[in-house]
Amino acid sequence: MLDEDVAKFYLLPDRFEAWRMEHQRRISTNFVQKRTYKYNDVDNQYRLTFACQCAGKKEEPKGGIRGGVSGKPRVRTQGMKSGCRSMFSALFQPLILADGSKVPVCLVEYHYQHNHSVGDITDLGTRQKSTAIKSTIERLILQGSTIQRVMQQLTMDYDKFTQITRGNGQQLSRDDFITYEDVYNIWHKIATRAMRKDKDPVLSAMRWMEEFSRNKGFTFYDEEDKTFGQYYG
Repeated sequence: MLDEDVAKFYLLPDRFEAWRMEHQRRISTNFVQKRTYKYNDVDNQYRLTFACQCAGKKEEPKGGIRGGVSGKPRVRTQGMKSGCRSMFSALFQPLILADGSKVPVCLVEYHYQHNHSVGDITDLGTRQKSTAIKSTIERLILQGSTIQRVMQQLTMDYDKFTQITRGNGQQLSRDDFITYEDVYNIWHKIATRAMRKDKDPVLSAMRWMEEFSRNKGFTFYDEEDKTFGQYYG
């Protein structure tokens, strides 16, 4: 990368995370943390590095996968990797002032040139959802919401979408477009955790049988409410 493609600036350490989240929101592109380098324990000096979510070798989708209750095949979507080299690092270190005192600062070095369009509505489908929206979906599911109810709460209404696309100054992000697949994938992980007592399917089944034997009952799955329960005879 050329030097002119790098921006360097200082932030207060406790402002770095807010800057990162706001910048990702503004350009509708996430950065993934890659490494942490520890330099000096005395001054708590360390560096965090983040790479654009589109970094890495581009992969073409290979056929479909089966999933869902019906087991119907689902088409794999186009991957987001495009070999983008945009990244930034944050060096947390003390800044020595003229009087010899030290002030903690964060030096950000940002390689800001992407090889793909940022903030482009046509590219939203390949972007990652934020950790915050994933946590919200999981919380709603654990509270008993069905997939349809979660989508109703998180899907943007048509009027708001029209205002944004007409240019009201607000950038769209991947979090504004929650799909059935987004919610289903998180629901499936939760259901899998609840159903499996061991990563090994045989051991999991054996432990379920042991529990049935002790409790003289069984665990059941309610297809309509998408919830688990137990019955004791």
